[in-house]
Amino acid sequence: MIKTTIRPMAFYGGYPFFKFVTRRLAGKRCVFILLYHKIGPQAPPLLGETVLPEDFERQIRFLKKRYEIIDLKDLRSSISNANSSKDFVVLTSDDGYRGNFLYAFPVVKKYDVPLTIFLTTDVIGTNQLLWPDKLAWILYRSAADFNRQALYRTGLPQEMIRNIEKFFLKDASRQAKSLRSINEHLKSYSNEEREDILGRLAKFCKIKQWPAENFRAMLSWEEVKNMSGEGISFGSHTKSHPTLSKISLNLARQEVVDSKQVIEEQIQKPVTTFAYPYGKSDDISAGVINLLRDEGFEYACTTEVGYEKFPINNPLFLKRKGVPPSPYLFL
Repeated sequence: MIKTTIRPMAFYGGYPFFKFVTRRLAGKRCVFILLYHKIGPQAPPLLGETVLPEDFERQIRFLKKRYEIIDLKDLRSSISNANSSKDFVVLTSDDGYRGNFLYAFPVVKKYDVPLTIFLTTDVIGTNQLLWPDKLAWILYRSAADFNRQALYRTGLPQEMIRNIEKFFLKDASRQAKSLRSINEHLKSYSNEEREDILGRLAKFCKIKQWPAENFRAMLSWEEVKNMSGEGISFGSHTKSHPTLSKISLNLARQEVVDSKQVIEEQIQKPVTTFAYPYGKSDDISAGVINLLRDEGFEYACTTEVGYEKFPINNPLFLKRKGVPPSPYLFL
């Protein structure tokens, strides 16, 4: 309630313009790289918040008016050749959700602005879910009556069991909080360990139905090629979305190179941009950064919050700002 009241008051009261003026007085000209994930009518039964299509259009309309929106792959040249005094904005979207095609693509075409989508290639063109969404699907689609004794017999980690109990209380805000906690806990496991845990949870929850074509969460390659032909840029987000700092450099190279190659084969264009899975400093190592440089990547995005100033000092460690599920942006 407080957020929904304060955000519009601050926005229409001129706070974005005030921030712009203070940056100008300080002699700063900034590059804001914005991070989207899901754009569409709802998030459940998937994980996380969604930017509604109408809010996405309001955001793009606002950005188009106040900022110079540029393509990530052309970052240096666009800034060097710019002849306006506006700050710059780069639009990025991680993972490769189908909402990019259904909802974002028509809007960016309408307003003629660039967008870069980072693809987790193992799930593109499939009905599979990324593991955080698989977790959410299992819990939201559970057909089981909650049984505490049966839950403890699954052998799931104790911290996870406590949050599953809270989820089954059916309070929407508690469910979202519990899901986030379980998601954070599962990040520390290997892909194999995590799949085993999710399999045991699915059995407990009596999951009988998984996403079919009519509920395909991720982009198809046809949709990717369609958008690429209309000017949308694509970058790599690895094959399977691992924490790159937690796996061997050889496995990291395979994740990065294989993803890059399959995207290039599909769109017949070079891929020079990358987004680190999870993207915090602890998820990224110097070895991985050097790997990206060796493989010809020019720009790589983190999820460290902030903005860049020109000239860009570290193009393989770019800060971004997550976009709220609200029409009001404060850059």
